[in-house]
Amino acid sequence: MNCPKHLTAEAKEFWTNHSKRLIRAGLLTEAEKETFALCCEVYKQLRNCDPTLDAKSALRWQSSVKQFVVLAKQFGLLPKDRLKMKLEPDEKDEFGN
Repeated sequence: MNCPKHLTAEAKEFWTNHSKRLIRAGLLTEAEKETFALCCEVYKQLRNCDPTLDAKSALRWQSSVKQFVVLAKQFGLLPKDRLKMKLEPDEKDEFGN
């Protein structure tokens, strides 16, 4: 599955780092492609936001964290959620388990 062309460079990097594993696990299909693209863009926003600048930046960062967590859970990107994902017996995660 190709990375959506509309993603920014940082979002494409996140896509590249995670999409193959998600596809193998059956968590990323054409049906979820745009949702994962949104997750990638939210990750980019999170990385580019400095919560220490001012109150507005802190609120923007906090909002981005919440958005990312909601989206990341759907793809098992958080450790706790990854444990809940059921992989096929012949599939292994990125740690070889």
